[in-house]
Amino acid sequence: MSANIPTEAPKPFEPLHGECTCGNIKYEVVAPPVGKPCLCHCNNCKRQTGSMFTSNVIVLRETLNITGKYKVWSRGDDGKGWSSLFCPECGTPICSFRDDRPDKAVVRIGTLDSRDLVRLEKPVLEMFCARKIGWPADVEGAAQFEEWPTRDDLSQVDGSASIT
Repeated sequence: MSANIPTEAPKPFEPLHGECTCGNIKYEVVAPPVGKPCLCHCNNCKRQTGSMFTSNVIVLRETLNITGKYKVWSRGDDGKGWSSLFCPECGTPICSFRDDRPDKAVVRIGTLDSRDLVRLEKPVLEMFCARKIGWPADVEGAAQFEEWPTRDDLSQVDGSASIT
């Protein structure tokens, strides 16, 4: 005879909310991200954001609801096409899409509302570290990749295999 041990029901996912600097674009992520946060030090991310790196989380595109007027800029990167969505009023980058991964969106986590940003874990990996500027410290415990990590590389990193 087996005992019925009460289990705690999992908490329903609370959507993540974010917006651009001027508030023209607002968005909501209505399901949990498919990967954990990561940092990218590639030159395109640095130039697009005017920062040392981007802080990102991968979500399923169908779970990302965006309202407001936005523009999309497309570019090639290492043979892969990318499109970046940004606010035409203030220039804030919101997310990017890889042409060969149309089901996923790379959300810039700095655009999340503060109350939702703190709900995310710290980054589990940093990529394009070969292009990293020397003075920002590595994220403690995060896997470090000189370039774009392979699927095999990512299988060793908890929760990050969805970026490829």
